Amino acid sequence: MSSKAGQNNVDELIIDEAIDLQWVKVLEHLRTGFDEKTYKSWIKPLALVNLDGDKAVMAAPTRFMRNWLMSNFADRLMDAWSRVNLGVKDIEIIVLAGFNEVDVAPVQEENRNPIKKTNSKVKGI
Repeated sequence: MSSKAGQNNVDELIIDEAIDLQWVKVLEHLRTGFDEKTYKSWIKPLALVNLDGDKAVMAAPTRFMRNWLMSNFADRLMDAWSRVNLGVKDIEIIVLAGFNEVDVAPVQEENRNPIKKTNSKVKGI
């Protein structure tokens, strides 16, 4: 490998670390602006996908979450980015299903409430 190619890899690593650090700072700003429940429900599931020029692109795990965030928290997300990086003038949230799935405990058998039909034609229920 040439030294120029090696330098490019080092430069990319430094850029990636700088972007990651900015994302951490954005999350810190957001964490102080929300109660813990709201932060964990709506902000923590986000992931930074790309910082491209003046646009920060984040990902949400569902379309519902993406739409809700853009309707309710877009200004706060933009404010946090502008505090960390003056070059960011726009944000975008895309949907990447399954990237940040929450482990859901299986429903316990005793907690299930099956619907029982009382129609006399239905047997065995």
